[in-house]
Amino acid sequence: MKYIILLILILFSCENFLPRDPEEPNNTETSFQRPDNPNIVVNNLLNSFTKKNTVNLLRCFQDDLNNSTFEFIPTQDVVSLNPNFFTNWDIKLEEYYLTTLFNSMDNGISPIITLSNRNLNINPRSAIFEADYYIKVQHNKSDDSEIEYEGKLIFNMVSTDDDYWYIQKWQDLNLDQSEFSTWTKLKFNFGK
Repeated sequence: MKYIILLILILFSCENFLPRDPEEPNNTETSFQRPDNPNIVVNNLLNSFTKKNTVNLLRCFQDDLNNSTFEFIPTQDVVSLNPNFFTNWDIKLEEYYLTTLFNSMDNGISPIITLSNRNLNINPRSAIFEADYYIKVQHNKSDDSEIEYEGKLIFNMVSTDDDYWYIQKWQDLNLDQSEFSTWTKLKFNFGK
């Protein structure tokens, strides 16, 4: 009788070892795909920017294995007014500006970015991607920082031996007769 009671107790306690219902995933969306071609790098950048995902966005600018250097070439109009600001621009400063930008936007508000006039030239281990961009950021910054930006970007991309593509150099250019500031100005406004 003693053994039967003990067996019943053990069987009831085994309920803790049964599979449980899975938990809902947390709401940190990620749509980062393995960047095995230049188009995926661009899509990862756009998705990460609109989802305010700094970690994934920064992954577009570096080779995870080699931690190679990232170069940003700003527009000359912003550099002429702020000559030293972009002198040592690197991944850490890119992260700072992105964090500041995304934190200045209310929950539920995401930046808008569109690319047009896309052009991609691919070689076996390098690629050049060019596009005109338009960005709108609804921020709550108290100064008079712009909310709309427009320009032309040129990404020099390279790939590793494992076909992992990333942006090694980014050049920002003004568009002729644009009424908006460039991405360089966006980085300046939120990177100071």
